[in-house]
Amino acid sequence: RQGNVGIEISDLFSAGGVDGSTLDVRLIYTVSTLSKAATISDVHMNFDSYAPDANARSSVSESVCPAGSTSLCSSAERLAFIQVSDRATATGEIQHLSAAADLSSLVASARVFKDIGLTADANGFVSFSILTQTFSQVPEPGRVDLLGTALLGGAALLCLRDRENGDIQGSA
Repeated sequence: RQGNVGIEISDLFSAGGVDGSTLDVRLIYTVSTLSKAATISDVHMNFDSYAPDANARSSVSESVCPAGSTSLCSSAERLAFIQVSDRATATGEIQHLSAAADLSSLVASARVFKDIGLTADANGFVSFSILTQTFSQVPEPGRVDLLGTALLGGAALLCLRDRENGDIQGSA
């Protein structure tokens, strides 16, 4: 299940040129359903990273905490945790990384604490350009019931139409 885009960061973030050069970005935001129903079921993250040198690395970790959390929640309180990390590859190609996790319970709202870290070596360079965050939702029970009722009503109308047209014969 891949959810609807919740947040997308599309820019060049980089570190390099100085031994141990780092970039650390922390994002904190709240994700909520429009209906206020507890339907958020899981979290997904996609991350494009470029770390061409031996000691260069990039990582994104994310804690999904209960709504209203003002600071990073403990592992016992956490609804989900995901992390992606990249170390240099011999080919020096862009790495397309992803992670996903089910939430420990369905929620209507959650607080997300995201930490993006880039570390370069002395002559290195490390960057990322796209980070996409998605959340999936399960259908609301009322909407499923409504859909079922609509399907049954449509089937009944088709049967009535067919009976009126003489397409359905009663058994004698």
